[in-house]
Amino acid sequence: MARASIAESMDALFKGVISPLVLGGQLTPTRPIGPARAQKIARASGSFGAAEVSWVNTVRARHARQFCRVDSIESPSPAQWAMAAALNDLLQSTNPTLDGAFSKRGPILIGKVEETLRAIQGPGTIREALSRHATFARVLEIVRRDTRVTWWCGSREFRGSEPPARLMKWKNLRRVGTDESTVPMADMSAGTPIAAMTFYGALGLLLSLSPLTDLATASRAHPQFHWSEPTLALLAAAPGRVLAARALRLGNAKGSIEAVRQAGMPQDPAWKAAVQSVLDELSAFGQAG
Repeated sequence: MARASIAESMDALFKGVISPLVLGGQLTPTRPIGPARAQKIARASGSFGAAEVSWVNTVRARHARQFCRVDSIESPSPAQWAMAAALNDLLQSTNPTLDGAFSKRGPILIGKVEETLRAIQGPGTIREALSRHATFARVLEIVRRDTRVTWWCGSREFRGSEPPARLMKWKNLRRVGTDESTVPMADMSAGTPIAAMTFYGALGLLLSLSPLTDLATASRAHPQFHWSEPTLALLAAAPGRVLAARALRLGNAKGSIEAVRQAGMPQDPAWKAAVQSVLDELSAFGQAG
C-alpha cells in the first residue's frame, strides 16, 4: 500500500489525535510516523486548514483561560504538531496489532519517539507555553479500554479494540464471559516488551515540552515529576513564575506542591531562587505549609 502524503498524514493526525485530545472522544492513532516524517509534518503545519480547526482552537482557548485572560489562541505550532506525532507513536508502541514482530517493533518505536521529542525545543515564549498546554492539557487523561474474553476452552485479550462479533456468539452455549478494564496512559506498556521505565521516560519527555502541563500534573504517580530545562526556563521571568504557581494549584494542589518539593532544588542558584519564589507564593496563598 502506498504511503500517505504529508497532507494526508496531517489530516489523520489532526482528526485522530489532536482533535479528540482537545475535544474529548476516542483517539484513533495513525500508523507510526517517525522522527523524519514528524519534522516534515511540522514544517507543513502552517498550511493545514481542516474545517474543525476553529472549534478545536476555541476549546484550546478555554484551557488557556485557566491561567490568564485570552480572547483567542493561535493554531498549534509546528512544535506541537511534532509533539502530537510523538504522542501518536507512543500510543502505537503498545499496540499489539502493529504489523511486524511486536517484540521488536514496540521497543524500536519507543526509541523513535524519544528521537522525535529530543529534536523539539522547549517553548520560547509564555504564549507558546500556554498554547502547548492548551493542546496537551488532557494527555494523562487518555485511557485504553481492554476486554478479556473467556469461553469454555480458552481466552483472548483485546487491547484497545472490541472483540470480534464471532467470538461473542452463543454466549450461553460456549460459556462466554467478558471482563473489561480501563488502562491509564502511564500504564499502557504493562504486558508489552517495553520496560515501564522506558515508557515513563518517553512520556515524561513529552510532558516536559509542555511545562504548564508538566506542573499541573506534577502529583502524578508516573512518570514522577522532575525539573527539566523547559520547565525551569518557564520560571526565568516573573510572568512565567506566576503561571507556574497557578499550574501547581490546578487539580491536586497539595500533591503537586509535594511532588515539586520531593524533586529537590536545582543546583543552579538562579533556578533555585526561582523555584523557591514559586513555593513562597503558594505558601502566601495558603496552599503549602
